[in-house]
Amino acid sequence: MSTILLDCTLRDGGYINDWAFGQRRILGILGGLTTAGIDIIECGFLQDKPHSVEQALYNNVTEISSIIPKKSERTKFVAMMNSGEFDVSRLPDSASERLYGIRVVFHMHQADAALAECRAIKGKGYSAFLQPMGTDAYSDIELLKLVEKANELDPYAFYIVDSLGIMDNKDVVRLALLIHNNLKSTVALGFHSHNNLQLSFSNVQAFINMHLTRDSIVDSSVYGIGRGAGNLNTELIANYLNENHRTSYSVEHILQVFESHIRSLRAKFSWGYSLPYYLAAVHKCHPNYGTYMASRGTLPVTDIGVLLSKISPENKRSYSENLIESLYNEFCACKVNDYGSYEQLRDKLSGQPILLLAPGKSLVEYSCNISKIIEEQQPVVISINNVPEMYPVDYAFFSNRKRYEEHLHTNVVYIITSNVRCDDAETIVVDYVTLCNQQGRYSDNGALMLLSLLWRLGCESLFIAGLDGFTGNDYYEMDMQSILDPEWMASMNDAISRAVAQYSKHMRINFVTPSIYMKD
Repeated sequence: MSTILLDCTLRDGGYINDWAFGQRRILGILGGLTTAGIDIIECGFLQDKPHSVEQALYNNVTEISSIIPKKSERTKFVAMMNSGEFDVSRLPDSASERLYGIRVVFHMHQADAALAECRAIKGKGYSAFLQPMGTDAYSDIELLKLVEKANELDPYAFYIVDSLGIMDNKDVVRLALLIHNNLKSTVALGFHSHNNLQLSFSNVQAFINMHLTRDSIVDSSVYGIGRGAGNLNTELIANYLNENHRTSYSVEHILQVFESHIRSLRAKFSWGYSLPYYLAAVHKCHPNYGTYMASRGTLPVTDIGVLLSKISPENKRSYSENLIESLYNEFCACKVNDYGSYEQLRDKLSGQPILLLAPGKSLVEYSCNISKIIEEQQPVVISINNVPEMYPVDYAFFSNRKRYEEHLHTNVVYIITSNVRCDDAETIVVDYVTLCNQQGRYSDNGALMLLSLLWRLGCESLFIAGLDGFTGNDYYEMDMQSILDPEWMASMNDAISRAVAQYSKHMRINFVTPSIYMKD
C-alpha cells in the first residue's frame, strides 16, 4: 500500500497570518505544489462567512474550484471545515466541482455531528476525511467506539491528530496499531502532527515505516509553516520518501515555493521551535498556556514549568485565560507586612524630586534631556525592572522576578514586590497584591505598580523617562522585549494610558522623553 503526502500550507499555515496570503501567493503555492507532484493539497478552510480572494478561507466549494490549477491530473485538492462551522447542506454535487474531498475536524463531544456531516459530504460525491482532534486524549474504548462508527460511514480517511504536539514514536505506533487493527481496510489512516517537541519528522517516519496494509496519509507544510512550533516540513518528508519509499516528488519545486511565497512570510511572522510550546507539550497542556506565561515575561522559565504543572488534568487540553490568570496570581501572591518598608521609603523620598527610568529606547536616544534633569533637579533616581548603566541609580524597583535575577549583582538598593523572592536583609520589600493596579494580564506591569507605590507614599511630583509605549521594538536592550502580540500591546498601552491619567490627578507627572502616554 502507498504513502500519500498531503500539504496543508494554506490551511494550517494560515494561523500565523489570518489566512491572508494574498491571491497571487495562494495561486503560486497551489501551482508550485502541484508541479512538485504532491498527492493532496489542502486549499484552506470552508466556513459560513464571506469570502475574500486574498484569504485561504472560502464560503463555498465553487470559490475553491476556481483557483485549482488546470493541469493537476496527479494531485487532488481538499478543504477543511471545523465541525459546525460550515453548512454541508449547501454543498453542490461534486460532479460540478473540482474539489476532491473535505476534511472534518472535531472535538470529542462533536463526534456524532461530525459523522453526520461526513455522511452528507459523501452523499454529495466528495471524499470525507474524519479527523478527531487530540486523538491521544481518547481512551481505548472511546477510540474504538469512534472507529466502529467510522466503519459504518466508510470515509476516505480516518486520522490520528496530535493536536498538542505531545506524542512520541511509541504513542504513534500504539494508536496506529489500535486503529489499524479495527478500521475497515478500505479506509486510509492519516497522521497530522505538530512539532512542539521537535518530533514530527521522527514520528512520521515511525508511522510510515509500520508498512500498514492500507494507504497511509501524512500531513506537512512548506518550511513547517504553522502556528507556534509549526508542522512537519513538506520538503523534508518529500525528500525522505523519495530516498526510502521510491516516490518522485520534486523537492526543487517545493523549495521554489518557499523561495517565492513563504520566505517573505518568514521575515514577517515567526514559527518553529518555541520554548513556550515545548513547555506546554512537556506538561501535556494546551500551548496557549505556555504562550500566555511567556508573553507576560515576568517569570523565569523554570517557574513557568512549575506553574503549568499546577493545571489540573481535566483543564490541560482546553485553554482558559481565567484559569491561567488565577493560577498566576496565586503563584505570585506572597503577602508581607510592608509597614516598615513604607516608613523607610517615606523617610528617603519625602519632599525629594523623583526621576523614574523605565527601560524604553528613549533612555539612550534622549540621554541629554535625562542628564540635564539629573544635574539640575538632583532627583532620587528609581529605575523600573532594569538598572541602566548610563545613569546614576539610587533605587531599582523590580516587580518582575525574571528581570530581577538578571540584574541581581548590580550595586544599588533594591525595592522589590513580594512575588520577587529575596533573602537579602538590605532589600526593601513591598506587598505585591496591594500594588496590582487591576485584574487581568496588566495587573503587575512594573511602571503601574511603581506609580501605585509612589502615590501611596504621598509623592506629589515626579519625572518619567523611558516609558515610551509598546510598539514591538520598545527597549534599549533588545533582550528585554517579551510582548510581541499586537493586540496585547494595544491593550497594555490603553491600560497604562488610563492609569497615568488617573495618577496625574494626584501627582504632577512630567515626561522627560517622548511617550505615547503624554497628554496632548
